[in-house]
Amino acid sequence: MRRYLQPLSFIVLFLCMSLLGHAYILYRFFTDGLLFTGPNDGMEQMVPIQMFLYEKWSEGTFFYATDFGLGGDFFTDLSYYFSTNFIFILTAGVTWLLSLIHLVDPKDMMYWFTQAWVVSILKCTGIMLATYYYARQLRFHHVASVVFAVLFAMSPLYFRFTVY
Repeated sequence: MRRYLQPLSFIVLFLCMSLLGHAYILYRFFTDGLLFTGPNDGMEQMVPIQMFLYEKWSEGTFFYATDFGLGGDFFTDLSYYFSTNFIFILTAGVTWLLSLIHLVDPKDMMYWFTQAWVVSILKCTGIMLATYYYARQLRFHHVASVVFAVLFAMSPLYFRFTVY
């Protein structure tokens, strides 16, 4: 039983640290309804791409759409962004399942903004777990491994390319 308790405690610890790291973003989202948009491809560009891909995939159209510009291969053109991103593919699958039982409305743009920070929190937690176990493989002390994982995942670079 103890064998399963330790990894679970790390998941809870890193989830709490991820929530703490996202606290300012969540505060701004819940108080002002704002998500950061930064100097890169911001959320205002990413959300419509996610919605378009989800809409096409849920219709059974996986590669070509006549309403993509003048018609084109959206899978290849959007592969840089999301169409080949396994986290987005998993998110689209979960969204599809949740929409089948009417828990989410994927046509609502706020859903896609909200799921962006939920996915960001989960990714950050996963990054901390992977980094912790990597540090343990390098024979770092337990506390040093936790600090290493948290500092690595909470770097401003992560937030710049994930939430911005």
